Amino acid sequence: MTDITYDLQKFTDDEVPPDDNTTIGGVTFQVSDQSGSGTGNFDPFLATHDETAQQGGPSPGISAGFNTDSNDKNTVNNEFGQNEIDASKTSAVQVSSMATVTIDGVEYYELRLDINENLSDPEISLNTFQIYLSTDGAIDTYSELITQDKVYDMDGFNLDGAAGNDDVTLDLTDWATGSGTDDYTVLVPKSLFDAYMEQNNLEPDDVYFYLYTEMGQYSTNKDPATLDEEAGFDEWNMLSAGYIEGTKWEDSDGDGIYDAGESALEGVFIYLDANNNGQWDTGEIYDITDEDGHYVLAGIPVSNETLIIREDIDGGYIATNPDGTDGGQDPYYWTATITSGGDSEVVDIGNFLPAPEITINKTVTDVDGEGAGGTAEDAGDQITYELVITNTGNVDLTNVTVTDPLTGLNHVIGDLAAGASVTLGADGTITYTVTQADIDSQGDLEADDLGGNDDDGQIDNTATVTGDYGNQTVSDDDDANAPIAYDPVLLIDKVVTDVGGDGPEGLVDAAGDIITYEITVTNDGNVTLTNVTITDPLTGLDHFVGD
Repeated sequence: MTDITYDLQKFTDDEVPPDDNTTIGGVTFQVSDQSGSGTGNFDPFLATHDETAQQGGPSPGISAGFNTDSNDKNTVNNEFGQNEIDASKTSAVQVSSMATVTIDGVEYYELRLDINENLSDPEISLNTFQIYLSTDGAIDTYSELITQDKVYDMDGFNLDGAAGNDDVTLDLTDWATGSGTDDYTVLVPKSLFDAYMEQNNLEPDDVYFYLYTEMGQYSTNKDPATLDEEAGFDEWNMLSAGYIEGTKWEDSDGDGIYDAGESALEGVFIYLDANNNGQWDTGEIYDITDEDGHYVLAGIPVSNETLIIREDIDGGYIATNPDGTDGGQDPYYWTATITSGGDSEVVDIGNFLPAPEITINKTVTDVDGEGAGGTAEDAGDQITYELVITNTGNVDLTNVTVTDPLTGLNHVIGDLAAGASVTLGADGTITYTVTQADIDSQGDLEADDLGGNDDDGQIDNTATVTGDYGNQTVSDDDDANAPIAYDPVLLIDKVVTDVGGDGPEGLVDAAGDIITYEITVTNDGNVTLTNVTITDPLTGLDHFVGD
């Protein structure tokens, strides 16, 4: 292990502090631009001072502690057994309330250090800089802190190649006199936090950030007396921010309310549309919903502006509870405001998947007075139908129209609400009159069978319904069949009308008597017969009747 000191006190001239910086384990420490928390954009989260400087104790000249919500001065807040924090400026920090900055494509959490030292001795050292992450937001003692997950330690790296990690000291100075103006900026890669949360399956609103620092200890290249705490205080600030969280769910009834039994939607991209251009751009805050549909848009800087939240959703889903819609690539949006550090808003997002669907059910209710089970026996028999049209989808339909070519029906229902039904023909007005051609063809000449070969002994009748949902048309059809009594019967009746001039009762009593016959052929069935031919071998008759 080697003691390494980085001097961030050097001036490039007598007036302007340097752009000096050093990076240790990915964390950059640099002289600040002195814009500071005095602008109102940064809030303090940790302030320490040397309480033992006047009272005596184990750590004179050292300012040490970590951020906590506790204001109990009897708790031990540092490794020296002291409590040296200013509770009015110190608080636990939820990661979701930490804003990020992007530099050269890398996201960082930006911390600012405001040193407040004696003007005659403005120098001080930063000897310990450690970051802990925890799901416990109520840690109040140093002994409890060091049992949490330490994700960064300034002294946790081998910087010179020698054995062991190096003991690093940063020599600093109070560049900008007066409280409220920052002296140094620390850029902590967001990836440190992301790796921890991914490993532990946590969201930013599940995790708390703790910073432990020790300032004013010995430096190897400076007089220790010039680098200790000189009755001042050291204040750490961060960009004032809040967060937006919510639940993404499938709003199956489309009412905009997360009802019992409705399911969360996982894997949906939710983002803060900072420039309100209707699409996500690189650098805009985003999250992807987890298995519970939960998302967090963390680290949103404080402002008085209305924030625009959008979702990147496909698969035909529509939003059921947006605050508005516009012509962007992602047209639905929700609004929120974050006006104070630590603010949070809940924005739940409901999605509804339209499933337009319509059905038609066609039945035969009567055949020539014989009821639904009757048979079409003769031309002129009347078949009566009933149609039930139901919107079986989850959206209202327009332009609902029913057509039935066989009966000549073309009926416009118009609008039909989801779940609603309409019955046509209950009054017996949808009918078809059987033709001889229907019987002769055994059901091959109905309007919906023309051009086919469907002589199945049924009068088939298909009705169709269509309806519109936006630009989408849905349809259904159903048929109802009435059986045909196909009964071809041909009768022949042959009688003697005369025998030798003695009438039909005469007797054949001599050669040469002439017997006269009369033949009557009758179609006694219900179908038209063709190629009817009469033959009588005795008389030599061979007569073609035809149809």
